Amino acid sequence: MEIGSTLEGIQSNQAQFNQASSSILEKLQSPEDDITKEILDQKVAQHGFSMNVRMAKVQDTMIGTLLDIVG
Repeated sequence: MEIGSTLEGIQSNQAQFNQASSSILEKLQSPEDDITKEILDQKVAQHGFSMNVRMAKVQDTMIGTLLDIVG
């Protein structure tokens, strides 16, 4: 996996989280609306974001190790 695709994943998760947050704010205006789906969407985005950040850290470590070996 390339670092570029990892960063794209992070950006995608951030956009998904922001959309869910906006939906929650809109639905809070009406007490009869259920926000369960939006909260679940936020959790999914949060986990995706965390996974992509971990992937970026692994890629950074791998690059560092490769540079140590080559250098």
